[in-house]
Amino acid sequence: MAEPTLPAAEVTTIFLICPVWGQMAEVTALYGRRGFVSVVGCPLSPPGSGCAAPCEELVRRWCEYAA
Repeated sequence: MAEPTLPAAEVTTIFLICPVWGQMAEVTALYGRRGFVSVVGCPLSPPGSGCAAPCEELVRRWCEYAA
């Protein structure tokens, strides 16, 4: 019988206060076997902007705490 395998990465939603806008945001992040991968979406950030970058440290800490 084959061992069950975990997906390489999962999408998770994290609620946090945006360090740029100061508003509550529902941030979508990619979380892999080795931990946080990247922020992939935020309703406060227009697509293609670098706005999500400041959130990455907050999301990284949250994912480490939750693991």
